[in-house]
Amino acid sequence: MVSRMPLLQPLFSSRCRRRLIGAALVLSALAHPMPVRAGLLDDVPVGIGFAAWDLCTRVLATGDDEARVRTRYTGPKVSPLPWIWRVRQGADEVEVKTWLPVPGWRRVAVHRPGLGCTLLPPGMDRATWLRTSPALKPPGRPPALTPAQAGRPWPEGEGPAQAPPAHTALPVALERAAASLFAEATDDRRARQNTHAVLVLHQGRLVYERYAPGYGPDSLLPGWSMTKSLTALWAGALLGRGVLALDQPLGLPVWAGTEKAGITWRHALNLAPGLAWDEGHSGFSSVSDMLFLHGDHAAYAAAMPLEAAPGTRFNYSTGTSALLGAAIRHRLGGDAQRTLDSLWQDLLAPLGVRVGFVEPDATGTPAAGARGVLRPRDWLRLGELVRLDGQWQGRTVVPPGFVAFMRAPSPANAGYGAGLRRYDPALMPVTVPRDVAYFTGLMGQFMVILPSQQLVLLRMGVSLDKEETRRRVFDAAQALARASQEPREPVLAQAAGR
Repeated sequence: MVSRMPLLQPLFSSRCRRRLIGAALVLSALAHPMPVRAGLLDDVPVGIGFAAWDLCTRVLATGDDEARVRTRYTGPKVSPLPWIWRVRQGADEVEVKTWLPVPGWRRVAVHRPGLGCTLLPPGMDRATWLRTSPALKPPGRPPALTPAQAGRPWPEGEGPAQAPPAHTALPVALERAAASLFAEATDDRRARQNTHAVLVLHQGRLVYERYAPGYGPDSLLPGWSMTKSLTALWAGALLGRGVLALDQPLGLPVWAGTEKAGITWRHALNLAPGLAWDEGHSGFSSVSDMLFLHGDHAAYAAAMPLEAAPGTRFNYSTGTSALLGAAIRHRLGGDAQRTLDSLWQDLLAPLGVRVGFVEPDATGTPAAGARGVLRPRDWLRLGELVRLDGQWQGRTVVPPGFVAFMRAPSPANAGYGAGLRRYDPALMPVTVPRDVAYFTGLMGQFMVILPSQQLVLLRMGVSLDKEETRRRVFDAAQALARASQEPREPVLAQAAGR
């Protein structure tokens, strides 16, 4: 037996083990009925695209640790793909491929400083794409803060969180809420919370922030569908400038002369354009196909059939937000650079945002429903802007009437407004204040706005059990709302009695 070991070791190398297990997975899938087989093989190209873009954004664009991202975040999300993939990371691109004979077996995501990453269409390489795509440069941003300015409290500066009101129960409630949001109930990587940041505003002051090891105030974190809320605010800023009107058609040229030409900004912002869409995150879904298999997101979404009269049926759709991004580009003359500059000049820069990006698709249009990447403190600026009805330090960034529209119930769904989710007893404790509004995103991004309590709670991370994250977030929001109105002593007495 000893003499045979050198021959057996290569067979059981790490690479060979992965291939053997991958082959077993494929053979198992092929032995099942067609629906199961198609599901697995269709998911592989989507998973490869997701992995290439996720790794590029998290590692090259934000500087996160590659090993941590691959093993804790990307790998578990696209399981069992890690057994059958190969990842190559360069200075400005990430390539993910598999040896399986499936379409889309190799995908490339390209990083451009200040712009984030773009996932290239299947079969396209970086050199070809750069020759044919719009040449973009990072938009102009506010100048860096001086040391004296940086030392001021948020939002004017980058000073540390201030103490919450000592006469209320809020200090104790903040610690308890954060402990719950950071707690892990399992070592299973496929079900971990992976909370990266918890921040809380009270009366416009940053009163709490906590980060996981390896993250901090300057970490750039993907907001996923929180980008839909960002895009709605961007549209509101442009409405204030007279660039668009709510009851005006989106005006996409491809819809001219069709029934879709009647879809308005109001319909799209309410996520009720009447277009077919499947938001399930699998190889069969519209959102996965659009984001990870197509370079022109808006063209894919615009081709969806009209299934209902605009304004009558709610359908949560990243594709509709992609259409909003394309419609904004069209209203601004069709130029990709001008569109990118508008996002900063009309929304982000007036709020004091200095870093971050909304990553573009392969046509140069911002991926307006999913690819916003900002620091947690800067995501908070957007939530606070909603709480303040579009006002920021004496300036109207978004007209108050538009923010009221964002927070009002959509005619097609009372639990959604325009870029914001609203109170829904099926999704949160019934005692959460009824004026709650919130941003939400894939893998447990939540920004909960409680205007009557003057509170904003932000949780960001890579949750692989989003329903558990939702429960914890709204339990925390309920507790913070109550604590902000209670005196400190009863909470301390209760804690002492336990």
